[in-house]
Amino acid sequence: MSTLNSISIPIANLTFQDGNSQKNHNNQPRVLDDICAQLSSGDGNLTGVMIESHINSGRQDVPPEGASGLKHGVSITDACVDWETTVGMLDRLNQVRDIFLR
Repeated sequence: MSTLNSISIPIANLTFQDGNSQKNHNNQPRVLDDICAQLSSGDGNLTGVMIESHINSGRQDVPPEGASGLKHGVSITDACVDWETTVGMLDRLNQVRDIFLR
């Protein structure tokens, strides 16, 4: 009788940022292209993704005047793709998922 500890299931959650996009948020859609190609070819090991996303793209440092000087919807940590790009990326993943699940 098998237990969960003895079953080997190769699965992965993937971040589109950091090394996968060469730390350039504008490369996240290219990472998506690669993932979509893998999924379309039948690779079912991917269980989740993380897109570095915010309302507006890029990142910003906290200015000397503090929070009052921040641009609305721009990350103060990692650079992010904007909302429109995020929606497009998720739509593409859904299309590939639908093909994969047929």
